[in-house]
Amino acid sequence: MKKWWLAAAFLAGVLVAAVVSLVAFPRLVEALIEKELIGYLTDRPMPLPYHTLNPSSLRIMIGEAIPELYTELSQPMVERLHGVVQETYEVHLETARNQPSSDEDVVNYLDRAGLLDEMNLDHDAALREFQAIDVSVHYFEPVADFTEYHSSSPPDAPVRSPAEFDDIGAVILGWPVYYPYTWRHHAEFTQHIASEAWAYVIVPNEYWHKGVELFLAQKGVPLDKVRFMYVLFDDVWSRDYGPNTVETGPDGTPVLVANPYFPNGTPFQKGDAEVPLEMGRYLGVPVYHLPLVIEGGNIHSDGQGTFVMFDSVLYHNPDFTLPKLERVLEQYLGCQRLILFPSLEDELCGHIDMALKFLDASTVIVAQAPPGFIWHDDFEAIAERLAQTPSATGENYEVVRVPLADDSNDSINFWSYTNSLILNDKVIVPQFGVERDEEALETYRQAMPGYEVVGVYFGDHPVGSVHCTSKEIPGMLTDSLPGGR
Repeated sequence: MKKWWLAAAFLAGVLVAAVVSLVAFPRLVEALIEKELIGYLTDRPMPLPYHTLNPSSLRIMIGEAIPELYTELSQPMVERLHGVVQETYEVHLETARNQPSSDEDVVNYLDRAGLLDEMNLDHDAALREFQAIDVSVHYFEPVADFTEYHSSSPPDAPVRSPAEFDDIGAVILGWPVYYPYTWRHHAEFTQHIASEAWAYVIVPNEYWHKGVELFLAQKGVPLDKVRFMYVLFDDVWSRDYGPNTVETGPDGTPVLVANPYFPNGTPFQKGDAEVPLEMGRYLGVPVYHLPLVIEGGNIHSDGQGTFVMFDSVLYHNPDFTLPKLERVLEQYLGCQRLILFPSLEDELCGHIDMALKFLDASTVIVAQAPPGFIWHDDFEAIAERLAQTPSATGENYEVVRVPLADDSNDSINFWSYTNSLILNDKVIVPQFGVERDEEALETYRQAMPGYEVVGVYFGDHPVGSVHCTSKEIPGMLTDSLPGGR
């Protein structure tokens, strides 16, 4: 779950001073807290799975973000905040709770969400377009009738996790069905992906399929390399809940490894948890359950057995010691060397892909921020440690630095250019509508000659972008599918 915006904004605002100076006036303090929180929830759309939240889980989410605030959240205040969420995100909530079951339902949603206006279509014209779409043309027909699921045993050894810079056959995208203000940017993202690999677009059902297909077509996105899969998922973070593809056994047989997805401070997102299992059915390969609570954004490999992670993985698994963690990662993901970094203070995601990225087996790009920034010392320590660590080639890692897009301690955004996607001959870098966007693109061009470096806007997300919303599938798996799909 992407909640850093809440902690950063709250701690950066006047609220802390108010709590300190107005302890004697609890009602005024409560009113200030409530007003500030309402502002953060409503001033601009926040991409959160509001349909999974009740008052109790909303309290937990806020308390996880700002522990010192937890005791200040009275039950009446939390219920009022929940009411604000219900009112502000009414269209989102109604649609998630009552999934569209007809063309008319999705057209109505597109109309209410402003997407028909964006496509320059009125209701009747859109309905005619829907009725003309044959979903079988771009639907990914499942290879298997059911998923072969291994709940308590690892795959056959040896196990290898391919690197992101290896050959990629497809990329999974959970379409932002409940976040209409991001559809246009996801369309551009999809187009870049489909220029290099298959784009596997996850939507809840065939009616959503029609809506997204129509939107992509209206935006000029070619559909020949786009395929739709139907899973009733909750959110867009494909990196975190999507399956990990590994090569297993002497012949390198591809299988999927499902990492249990349980974001901090939110209820169990049952829809997202089904994605890796359904992918096993669609792709016709076995799925193995990783006995470790971890999000995909904190799993990053060089393809040669080295993994980097933040130590938040141990916080989320209090029954694990470091040796146990290393043993499980070796059995399921082929980890031969684990480089564990201290988590960023007060950054609740705990995802390593927000701080660094392997560009190849011997080169790492690491986020950078000026002195005085809350994580300046963390980024410097990461870069220094990697520069003194041998890579798979035997030489120490070459470390490339890229500044954060926004390095103000008062900002609600954690915008990191390391959250990019390497996709065969292309590198897709997040853009945030700030001056440093072009500098980030040029940094990648200098570090990765021979690649086409492009940008996609993700400024609508306070945290998480290109990498967080995508999950690659190696070519060795897609090449084995009927028709190479």
